[in-house]
This record gives sequence, C-alpha cells and structure tokens, in this order.
Amino acid sequence: MDGTVGYEFLSRLNRLWMDENKAGELSALYSAFTGESGDYPSLVPQKKRQVIRLLFRRELEYLVELALRVADREYGLPAPSRDCLREAIVALSVELPVYRTYKRGAELSDGDAEILRMALGRARTHHPDSGQEAFDLLERMLLEGNAEMGSEWVARWQQFTGPVTAKGLEDTAFYDFSRLISANEVGGEPGMAGISAESFHEFCDGMQRNRPGSLLLTATHDTKRGEDVRTRISVLSEQPAEWAEAVAAWSVMNAAGWGNHQPDRHMEYFLYQTLAGAWPLEEKRCQEYMLKACRESKRHTTWLYPDEGYERGLREFISHLYQSPEFISSLEKFLQPLVLAGHGNSLAQTLIKLTAPGVPDIYQGCELPEFSLVDPDNRRPVDFEARRRLLDGFEARAAPPSWQASESKL
Repeated sequence: MDGTVGYEFLSRLNRLWMDENKAGELSALYSAFTGESGDYPSLVPQKKRQVIRLLFRRELEYLVELALRVADREYGLPAPSRDCLREAIVALSVELPVYRTYKRGAELSDGDAEILRMALGRARTHHPDSGQEAFDLLERMLLEGNAEMGSEWVARWQQFTGPVTAKGLEDTAFYDFSRLISANEVGGEPGMAGISAESFHEFCDGMQRNRPGSLLLTATHDTKRGEDVRTRISVLSEQPAEWAEAVAAWSVMNAAGWGNHQPDRHMEYFLYQTLAGAWPLEEKRCQEYMLKACRESKRHTTWLYPDEGYERGLREFISHLYQSPEFISSLEKFLQPLVLAGHGNSLAQTLIKLTAPGVPDIYQGCELPEFSLVDPDNRRPVDFEARRRLLDGFEARAAPPSWQASESKL
C-alpha cells in the first residue's frame, strides 16, 4: 500500500471553495430559516444511535450476548446487566470518532489505542447510566490481550462500527444537516468552515512528504454530488446576504405549495440549494432525489417506515415550484453569476487536482462538467465517443475554447 484513496484530499479541496470568513453568517441564516441549532457534532452521535436502533439491532444483541460470555468464561467476572451492557456498547460505538479500529489479537497500534481510550472516556462521561462495570469489561477486551472469545468480540465490534458510522453519517446526518450541502461529502465534515489557501498548501506539503502515492479524487461512485454541483453550491458561502434574500423571497413566493401540509423548512432549504447547484434539473429527477434525501434524513419518513402523507406534501411542493414561472424566473436570474463562478472554481479544482502532490483520479464522465446527484446518477454510462470527438476537434482549432465554455474542462 502506498498512500490513501483520496477522500482527505477531496475534503480539503472542497473546503477551499468555501469562504471561511462568512461561515457565521451562513450559520445564522440556516438557523433563522430552519430553526435548527446548526450544531453538527452533537447531531452525529444521535444519528448513529438512530441507525443502530433501526438497522443493526440483531448485530447489537449478538455483541451483548458474546460480551456476557466473555465476562463469565474468560474473565470470571460478575456480568453487568444485559441492559447496561447494551447501552455501554451503543455509547462506545456512537462516540467512536472513526469508522473502525484495527486490533488483531493482542496487536493494537498506538494510534488506535489512543482513539479507543478517548472514545471510552467520552462514553463513560456522557453515558454514566450504563454503569462502570460494563465499560470496564469493554475496556479490558479492547485494550488488553484476549483469549479466543474476547478476540472474536473485538473483531465483531470493529465490523459493527464501520457500517454504523457509514449509515449514521453519510446516509443520515449528511441529509439531516443542510447549512451548506456541498460540505456534506464523503470524507468531509459538514460542521467545519472553509479553509485558507495557506492551510491547503500545508496539507499538500504533508502529502508530498508523507503520502506522495495517494490518489487525488474529486468524485467517485460514492460521492453525494457531482464535483460541479459542489463548486457551484459553495459559491453561496461567499454571498450569504444575497442568498438569504433569495431564500426568504422564494419561501414567501412558494408558501402556497405546501397546501394543507406542514411546511418542512429543513427540506425546503435543502431543495433550494440542490436546485442552485444542479439547475437545470428535470422535475422527475428532482422528485426522485428529494424522496431519497428525506428518507435518508429519517426525520419524518424512512425507507423502512415511509410516511405517505409527508412524502405527498413534499412532492406537491416540488411540483408547485416547477409550475411557477415566477419562481423559475427568479431562480435563473439569481443563478446567472453563480453559474459562472462555480464553473471557474471547477476549472481551478481540476487544475489543482492535476498538479498537486499525488496521483490524479479522474472519475468516469468528469472530463466534462458533471452535475450528477447521488447514485444512480454517478453510475450512469458515460458517452466516451462524444469526448473523443471533442478531443479530435481541439486539434483542428486555431485557439483553445473560452474558459467559460463547458469543453474547457476537458
């Protein structure tokens, strides 16, 4: 192995297009419009706990049963109560700041040991009702050597925390926190502000010295938005006052679209950002995407327990927007400078990716502007023949295309 797959590069480069000096204004707008606190770090453990309850109950019960057997047969300890042990395992899992650790038998790296101690400390502090005996048992299994059964528990728990974190963050919290949705990307931290050019250079310097073989990616089969959608949405961070004015006007303009349904300001704000980033967007695709977004957020409806009334209200609201010439005209007028700025940032992003320390990774179709939303968009067949024709045409041209032209990215 030489380096990483590149999500940390995506995170830093993505934040480079966000105005770090106006993050407070953007947070104030988000809170004022949605009524949300904007505290992403406190949301994460809530959402991890939620997905454990919804999706991983069977795996959790297996961990509880196995831990009870370890306490009795390998350690000869009085077993904690089943309820206390269950809550301790959940608490530890939601406080883990990474997807998983990699202990094998008695082998535990210093870095993983530090992560586990921190997670155990936070779990003990934030969830004292679980009982210290339960945490003592977990700490012994995780930080000391184990016999066969204890090692199996550690392996199973490490396999458990990965999907819990993926589902809790990427497939729940990323749809439940919408301050600036271009930041809600795999490998990223939605609660963080932008970074300075100096900070980005420091990161690249570290890449050159420590991980020069790492991939440099800006899109994958798993990213939440196309790279050009993200760069356009991120321009909103540079003009929070204008964005606030537009959102307020659109909300009044579209109020009738909710009909008899309770307005959902969170999804409305999420929708306006989606339209700003991906416009022009067909209504059918917008409806499909927003249905996925609201079910993933798990606020009012889920894949397992869909709320037909809520989903009908959201569909009708979206249809109202698409049938409103007043809204479409206002949206397109607002987007005129945004489109150009987003395209410029996309070209700069491509140039940086091709020249920064590491190995550039061009995901399928991203040779041209790429305005996909999450799967299945980013897994569609690519028209490579069209790209070949463009490349052949470049050789016959007297001058390169204008930077404003879509083919300038290629």
